[in-house]
Amino acid sequence: MIPRWEYPDGGTQVELLTWRENVVMIEVPMLELNNLNEYELDHALCLEIRSRALALQIQWIVVDVNNRFLLEHQLSPASIPILLSTLHCHPSRKLLKESLSDLFYFLRFPMLPSRFRESLNGWITELGSVLLKACTTDDQMFLLCQVLRSPSPLKPWAIPLIQTFITSPSLNMDTAMHSFVALMSILMNTINSREQFLTRITKFYAGDDSWNVVDDEGDLNSTHMFDLTETDLIQLLAQFLFVHYFLFASNISLLFIRVTVSKCCFPLSPSH
Repeated sequence: MIPRWEYPDGGTQVELLTWRENVVMIEVPMLELNNLNEYELDHALCLEIRSRALALQIQWIVVDVNNRFLLEHQLSPASIPILLSTLHCHPSRKLLKESLSDLFYFLRFPMLPSRFRESLNGWITELGSVLLKACTTDDQMFLLCQVLRSPSPLKPWAIPLIQTFITSPSLNMDTAMHSFVALMSILMNTINSREQFLTRITKFYAGDDSWNVVDDEGDLNSTHMFDLTETDLIQLLAQFLFVHYFLFASNISLLFIRVTVSKCCFPLSPSH
């Protein structure tokens, strides 16, 4: 209400000083708030532009690394993944694996923004799929070790990076079988230094690193949040096709027996 004073002669005086003072008191903080909002919007826009520019730069680096690898190994994006029987220490292979190591390193930070994590996953998938086009046993073990030292639970994109090549008929099956056994040995043994690789997450969740899990029998078990989960292990084991492995192993054994028997029954003459 605006105060009014009426005089005996019929005149009226209206006091507006209080109203104007309130307007000034409200207007000043409103202007400051508006300026702050404009500053925050400008700052957010600058960060968005910068993040998109950096993502584009990294994407071009990933493309360049992939192209170098494909060119040096005389491959194309449509080439079928193969397992090489010998080591190939080309510079492009070293560069590609170093790039993968860097990306997995950033993947082990806690509370990553979803967009950044999705970008990391995409770049790792691109580089990993190119590496598998001319893969060695060392490369297979490298990818498995990186995945085993990633935060749990493992995401769907990580599982296809583990390939045994045991079902590839055109390859040297001895190499594939030896790689199969080597990868299984890594998977079944204790994961060395897993907590050291996840140390940032360990420090971030210090004091909250355990919880109670109820098993099928209703018992409470203490589980460490940095252990590889049962679901992760099942997904990784699904990549190891034991039926094909034992099938090839039995075929090799039968072939060895047949060759041995034939030599015993039909010995070669000295002239041969």
